[in-house]
Amino acid sequence: MYAPSIPGVLYGMLIRPLISGTAIKVTKILAPDLTVKVKRRTFGKNKRVSPGKRIDISLTIGIPNFAERIFIKKCLRKGEDFPIKKLLVEYKKGK
Repeated sequence: MYAPSIPGVLYGMLIRPLISGTAIKVTKILAPDLTVKVKRRTFGKNKRVSPGKRIDISLTIGIPNFAERIFIKKCLRKGEDFPIKKLLVEYKKGK
């Protein structure tokens, strides 16, 4: 199995928006076939546990999902270099 070397600073960059804001999922695209995703566990319809109680975070390292593949194709057409500098951040849905 392929085990990529990922710098430790990257994990802090990914986890910080989950802890400090209303972000639910943060993705960093390192290569066209490698992404690092961090997702905050929510309950029900994006309900979060009250602040100060606990934070459940799931880390995924692997191939991109469908939506990320579309984003990668757009970046390749524009001539972007990898790793892509931007973090893809998903926020909880409003009412």
